[in-house]
Amino acid sequence: MAAFSVYKVALDAIFDVPACLTWIRGKKAEEVARLLEGRKDQISEGHFADLYDAYEMEENEGIVLITQKGDWILAVELTRYRGAKSETLRSLSADGEAMALAWSIEWDAAFTYAVDGRIDVSFDPVRQATSASEAEYLEWSRAYGIYPQQWQGDWRAAAFTIAEKISGIRVDRDWKDRSHLILRIEKARDEEPDERPP
Repeated sequence: MAAFSVYKVALDAIFDVPACLTWIRGKKAEEVARLLEGRKDQISEGHFADLYDAYEMEENEGIVLITQKGDWILAVELTRYRGAKSETLRSLSADGEAMALAWSIEWDAAFTYAVDGRIDVSFDPVRQATSASEAEYLEWSRAYGIYPQQWQGDWRAAAFTIAEKISGIRVDRDWKDRSHLILRIEKARDEEPDERPP
């Protein structure tokens, strides 16, 4: 089944809340963790459901799901969205490539693609599904088999299709159900002092 059709059917079942996905080529998982403000020792094995723990964490804490396939890594966040920041993408794409897709509950969204530390393309994917679409981004997406009718049909499916064409990573139910690496970014908490006996 064509990637666009897969995403059009599957995305609502995979992402029931807003998310930020960042695809990175040319970095190891430990380096991605550092650039997302975590540490190597905070990485362990886990599952997609672990991402929801982020809603119980402090503002400067968070959880990042990390998947590796060949030269590419996919990092998924539900709360922090560090991977969508321009400065982070510049660092993640140094000597490689990085792209991010992020959206909010109000459908504020951004798709950004960076190469060798430079932002090449950055646009609002929701806008491409409207009469206010921008010709330069519609033209750019044609190279990946995405045309105006796909943007209008399902902007998220269109953006995910482009990301898959570039990275080779398919984000579907099989991907969601696999085990992944989980980066758990937490502040060190002071231990409760032992209670002194009476």
